[in-house]
Amino acid sequence: MMGTCRNTEDCLFGNHPTLRELNLQTGVKAGQGVIATYLNMLNVATNYKLKLNEIQISMLSQMIYEKFSYLKETEVALFFYYFFKHPDSESFYGAIEMETVMAKLTKWVREKRGTAICRRDKLLSQQRKEEEKSYLMTWEEFCQQNGNNSADNPKDRILSGFGKRKIPQDTKESITESALALIDNKWGYNDDTMMDARRSFVCRYGYTPEDYLRKEGHNV
Repeated sequence: MMGTCRNTEDCLFGNHPTLRELNLQTGVKAGQGVIATYLNMLNVATNYKLKLNEIQISMLSQMIYEKFSYLKETEVALFFYYFFKHPDSESFYGAIEMETVMAKLTKWVREKRGTAICRRDKLLSQQRKEEEKSYLMTWEEFCQQNGNNSADNPKDRILSGFGKRKIPQDTKESITESALALIDNKWGYNDDTMMDARRSFVCRYGYTPEDYLRKEGHNV
């Protein structure tokens, strides 16, 4: 694992099991075993006089698992790689202590891991916005595409959910879901609201919910 933990993106966002998933998959304490392996490596890699003994390693492995079982095994590897690369030896004062290891891991999860996740979320959000631009249409474009002659009818525009700005085009799956919901009155509309909702559907898609489902091969 130490050979792969240098790829930060893969370790944080790749398809790897969490510590909890390791335990569920194996039926044994594999997650705690991963942690213990790195704690033993920490003992070997440092020259401190006071190191963790076997009991402390077992206890600390369980403590880390209970608090951070959602971490992937690769994230644990990444933390210890970062730890070995930036030992900050002065903080140990010549001894490896359980509390210090926990504090360092907590700080790493909050700061290093948290920052990376926020940065990725912002990037993905921006990518989604860029992708959506190619799926947008105006009310006028929608009417032209669907042979709807209501482009100049303000009421039909409102009922169809189109404003002046462009909105995402619907997928067949979402239209089918809406049609079924109207037929079954999934949202509990009263008669007047249902009438407006059905008219909205017709204005937007050019079919009644029943006719749309028939067109798509559903039995109604």
